[in-house]
Amino acid sequence: MIQEYLSDIELFYSTEIEKNIITLSGDEFRHAIRVMRHKISDTLYITDGKGDIFESSIIEIGKSFLKSKISESKMVESPFKNITVSIPRLKNQDRFEFAIEKSIELGITNFIIFESERTIAKGSKIERWEKIGLAAMKQNLGAHLPRFQYCNKFSDLINKDCECIVFDLHGTKKWSTFLQNDFQLDKRYLLVFGPEGGLSEDELNYIKDANYYINRNRLRSETAVISAISLMQILL
Repeated sequence: MIQEYLSDIELFYSTEIEKNIITLSGDEFRHAIRVMRHKISDTLYITDGKGDIFESSIIEIGKSFLKSKISESKMVESPFKNITVSIPRLKNQDRFEFAIEKSIELGITNFIIFESERTIAKGSKIERWEKIGLAAMKQNLGAHLPRFQYCNKFSDLINKDCECIVFDLHGTKKWSTFLQNDFQLDKRYLLVFGPEGGLSEDELNYIKDANYYINRNRLRSETAVISAISLMQILL
């Protein structure tokens, strides 16, 4: 039976679901059979990336797939589903990917990667980011597959359907104060973080009244991302 806390399970991912049968193929199949050595009748926990985790039992193993019969399902909530984190690619790829991974572990599932005037690394790597997102979701026992978009202009980030919040060392509003007094989980927010060296004056002028600071220390971009999201845990 699926427990309230699934801390001891290995989570797999598949969208191949027909009635009460779920199929694993590709890397997920290879990991289940070759790495974890699963056999017929073994229990598997599989998410569809849309909020459900299924408890199932293996009923068939082929050369490149396995089929597992679902016995129970659990819907997992995504408390930060209305939050989109927008960060530029950083010069140091490891730090950039660390920020993505830890954001997912803290509950973020929506990302926009953008180019700014001071961005050094350019170009989209959506496939790689999605792979990192899938691994982080499974490691975190999440059930919502992270989604990534790419934007090559800072001005294109502006979205009238959500409230924009830009993090800047010289911001006039304190993030923790805003979280305690004004933040609403059912409202859509775009959290924007700058690259090494911060956003340019022109970019900051796009959203003059939306500049927030975490503290007055000069934080690395990845540290600012993780700090801001960590502070959001007070809302849960």
